[in-house]
Amino acid sequence: MFICNLKINGGRALKIIILVLSLFMLFVFGISIYKIFFTSGKFNVNDKLKAKDITELDAKNYTNILQAVHDDIDSYKGMKIKFTGYVYRVFDFSDEQFVIARDMFINESKTQAVVVGFLCESKDVKNFKDGTWVNITGNIEMGKYHNEQIPFIKITEIEEKKPGLLNMEIGGNKLNARAFSLVCAQFSIILKSGIPIGRAVHLIGDKITDKKLKGILKQVGEDVEAGRSISTSFKERGGKLMPPVFIETIHAGEESGNLARAFETMYQHFDKQVKMRAKVRNALIYPVFVLALAIVVVIVLMVKVVPTFIGIFESYDAQLPLITQSLIWISNFFRKYILLIIVVIAALILAFKLYGNTEKGRLNLAQKALKMPVLGNVNVLSAASEFAGNMTTLIGGGLQLTSAVSITARVISNYYISQNVGKITSRLEEGHTLGECMREVDCLPDILVDMTAVGEETGELESTLHTVAGYYDSELDMAVQDVLKKLEPMLLIFMAIVAGYIVLAVYIARFQMYSVM
Repeated sequence: MFICNLKINGGRALKIIILVLSLFMLFVFGISIYKIFFTSGKFNVNDKLKAKDITELDAKNYTNILQAVHDDIDSYKGMKIKFTGYVYRVFDFSDEQFVIARDMFINESKTQAVVVGFLCESKDVKNFKDGTWVNITGNIEMGKYHNEQIPFIKITEIEEKKPGLLNMEIGGNKLNARAFSLVCAQFSIILKSGIPIGRAVHLIGDKITDKKLKGILKQVGEDVEAGRSISTSFKERGGKLMPPVFIETIHAGEESGNLARAFETMYQHFDKQVKMRAKVRNALIYPVFVLALAIVVVIVLMVKVVPTFIGIFESYDAQLPLITQSLIWISNFFRKYILLIIVVIAALILAFKLYGNTEKGRLNLAQKALKMPVLGNVNVLSAASEFAGNMTTLIGGGLQLTSAVSITARVISNYYISQNVGKITSRLEEGHTLGECMREVDCLPDILVDMTAVGEETGELESTLHTVAGYYDSELDMAVQDVLKKLEPMLLIFMAIVAGYIVLAVYIARFQMYSVM
C-alpha cells in the first residue's frame, strides 16, 4: 500500500513539476509571440504585393506599397487588400470618400500637407470620424480625383479598430493629439489658398466628426463671423481643452498677419509630439507586457500550483529542507492574504495619487523623479526636449521672449522643472538675459543652458533652440532604448530565478523524502 501510494504521489508530483515548467515555457512563448507580431515586420514589399491577396501590410512599408501600386497599377488592379489606418478627409471629398492614412507631413516647400495613404470609397465611412483607426478590406481599382487617374480602394468591409497608442490626448488630457494636429494642417492649407478665416472654420468644422473639436469650431465660426479674433474665440470656447502654446501662437499669427504660418507651425509642433510620445510608449509596451505576464505567472504558481505540493509533502514524516519550507510559507501567505495584498496595493496607489495632487506632494514627487536611477536621466532629457521644442515654436511664432518662457513653463511635464522655469520670467523682466536666468535653474542640462546663451549672443536663438531640440529628441530616444536594454534581461532573469527556486525547492524535498523511505 505504501509503495502504491508512493507511485501515485510521485507521478502526481512529476506532473506538477512539468506544469511549473510548462507555465514558465508559456511565459517565454508569450514573449516570443509578442516579439514576432509586434516588433517584427520587415519583408520584401514586392514579394508581398505579388501575392494573391495583400494582407496585413506593415506600416513601415506602407509608403513603399503606395509607390509600387501607383507605379504599376495594371499589376495590382482588382487585388484584394486588407489594411489598418486612420480616417482622414479634406473639404472637397464626397461623403463616401476618405483616405486611409498612416502618416502626414508638410512638404519641403512648406506649402502643402501631404497625407500618406490610399484614397478609399465606402458608404459606411459616414459612421467614422476623422482620426478614427479602422480595419478595411477592399479591392484596388482605378479612379479619378482632380482630373487625375489614381488607384483607390473600393471598400467591401470596414470596422473600427480600438484606439491605439497614437490616440493620446493633449491640452489638459482632453483632445486627441492626432486629430488636433490634422485640423491645424487643414487650416494652414485652406488659409494659404486665400479663403477667409471665417469660411475656413466652417469648411473644417463641417467635415470633422470629432465631437469636441466640432463643437468648438462651430462656436469659433460664429464668433469670427461676429467680428471676434480667432485666437480669443479659441481661448474662450476651448477653455482648458486648448493648449496654451496653441492659443498664443495663433494670437501671434494674427498680430503678424501670417495666420497660415502659425497653423502650420502648430501642426508641426503637435505632430512631432505625437510621434515622439508614441515612440516612447511603443518602446515601453514590451517590458510592461513582460512584467504583467511575470506577475500573473507568479500568482498562479503560488496560489494554485505550489499548494498541491503541500499535501504531498505533509503525507511524509520527514523534515523538509529550508528552501521548501520557505516556498510553503510564501504560498500560504499569498493564499491567506491575497485579498488583503490587493487592498493594500490599491490603498497605496490611491494615497500616492492623493499626495501627488497636493502642491507639496506634486513638487516633491517631481523632484524625486529627476533623481531616480536610470529613469531620472530620461525625465531630464524629456524636459529639455520640451523646453527647446516649445521655445522654438513660440519664438518662431513671433512671441516675446518673456511670454514664450512663461508659456513653455506651463507645458513642461515635470512639475519641479516647470515651476523653476516659471520663475525665470521675473528675472527676464528685470533685464537679465535668458542664458543668465537659466543658469540659476539647477535642474536644466548644461548643454541646453550654454547653447541658449550662445544663441542669444549670436542673434540666432530660434535656430539654435531648434538644433538643441533635435539633439535632445535623439538623446531621449537613446536613453529610452538604454533603459529597455537593462530592464528586459532583468525581468527575464527574475522569472528564471522564480521558476528555478520553485523547481529546486520541489526536487530537494523529493530527494529527501526518497532518502527516508
